[in-house]
Amino acid sequence: LDYCGFGLFSFLQTVHYWDSSTFSLSEITANLSNHALYGGAEKGTVEHDIKTRIMDYLNIPENEYGLVFTESRGSAFKLLAESYPFHTNKKLLTMFDHESQSVNWMAQSAKEKGAKVY
Repeated sequence: LDYCGFGLFSFLQTVHYWDSSTFSLSEITANLSNHALYGGAEKGTVEHDIKTRIMDYLNIPENEYGLVFTESRGSAFKLLAESYPFHTNKKLLTMFDHESQSVNWMAQSAKEKGAKVY
């Protein structure tokens, strides 16, 4: 889900559920690529529990795929651009949302790594 960096709770949620909330929101200040590849959520945390529920629901094996939560579409594209091995696979095809500033940034990053952007 993409909240464009504005993932705010609704008024109803804050009034009725704020006191009973068992988790807190926190910002991860580590390098996004390193955190996604090597950090991840520790067992017993809300992030880990949510990831596990989503992966189980979609029947996605955790030993083959990973799930990363980002604050926005821009952060997701930045993570992809920084992590994808454009030096070995030199093509980037943008078919969806090609006029987005985030996609343009990813395309520029791919070009800098030697990829051809279509």
